[in-house]
Amino acid sequence: MNTAKAMLVSLVLLSCAAFCGCAEQPAASSAPEVTVTEPASSSAPDTSAQNDYLIDVDLTFPDSKQQNTVYMFFVKQDGTVLTTQYNADSGNDFIRKKALLDPGIFDLADPVQETGRLTEAETGKLTAEVAAVDPESERYKRPDDEPTADVEETYHLTYAFRLPGQSTQFVALSRGEQKGTSIRSEDPHAAAAISVIEDSALFQQWLQDHISGYSDS
Repeated sequence: MNTAKAMLVSLVLLSCAAFCGCAEQPAASSAPEVTVTEPASSSAPDTSAQNDYLIDVDLTFPDSKQQNTVYMFFVKQDGTVLTTQYNADSGNDFIRKKALLDPGIFDLADPVQETGRLTEAETGKLTAEVAAVDPESERYKRPDDEPTADVEETYHLTYAFRLPGQSTQFVALSRGEQKGTSIRSEDPHAAAAISVIEDSALFQQWLQDHISGYSDS
């Protein structure tokens, strides 16, 4: 079931992509072997310095009791991974501010946790691919009148980059596990950057932890 708030979150996430370009994602490129090189920190980092991230991945469960909660996975320029979450029931415009790269967003979400760091190879690859993304690249955006599968959505992921010289997030991919892709960048560097994240042990652990929690709820 989709509530009005859940629809609002989805619409705002998609609206920030109007500043970007998106279409079929190329096959994932081979990624370096993934290992966790730094243990999780027991204390929350200083949020005033967290707006230098390369990529932000949002995870939602649209057809569940958690439908108004957005779980977020950020990777900073030095490869540090930060996680947090936000509940749309709080009534502020967090999603809009995040799309507009407002540095104050980390004061609105739950306390930020530092969970580790990508390997040096992963960080170098991610940095190079994000820097090469063309914000004017073509995109696919699902038409409003295009039918989707009549099934409950298990989870939905949105991948957005912070590109040099841009005033909004670049939404490179937004897709549901069951209902498919709603936005997809045609830029090969965007696809390669997403592959680096999806192949990383830290991301997979974060994703599986939340999927498991959703399945048990």
